[in-house]
Amino acid sequence: MKNANYEHGPARGDGHYENRDKSGSAIRTWSSVALFVCWSLWWGGLTFYAAVVVPIGTERFGSFDQGLVTQEVTRYLHVLAAIVTGLALLTGLVEKNRRKILAALLLGILTVALTYQHNALTIRMDTANDTVTDDFYRMHAIYLWLTTGQWIVGLLTILPATLTPTRCPTAT
Repeated sequence: MKNANYEHGPARGDGHYENRDKSGSAIRTWSSVALFVCWSLWWGGLTFYAAVVVPIGTERFGSFDQGLVTQEVTRYLHVLAAIVTGLALLTGLVEKNRRKILAALLLGILTVALTYQHNALTIRMDTANDTVTDDFYRMHAIYLWLTTGQWIVGLLTILPATLTPTRCPTAT
């Protein structure tokens, strides 16, 4: 009886056929593609926002008003980071890749820490008077360092996949 998850591959030379697990390969492919697409949106968005939008917004609208925009945008970035974390963890588990699993867990920890810090910053903003509490900028510096860590770890979640050489079949 033929197992639906397996397809007979080429003969190994000894009269036996190798089995190819089609369902595992499909999961691995789709989780990798989904990870790459979501990662690109999150990591590229974070990079572009920090490098281009924040400086321009600060120059045009002032630090406080740009901070209000950033407060909203970072909520979306945190959600995307959480999705990337889940997909990186799934991909790491499917591939049995400890490095990717570890990077995903670290990315998750940083995302939780950033979400907590984001909420702590929000309660220190007085939008009615356009002011912040005395400890806001100290806490904001921590937030920026956590974001930098998340950015680096985010790069490490995808970099091994893009740098891993593919094996080409050799002619015999």
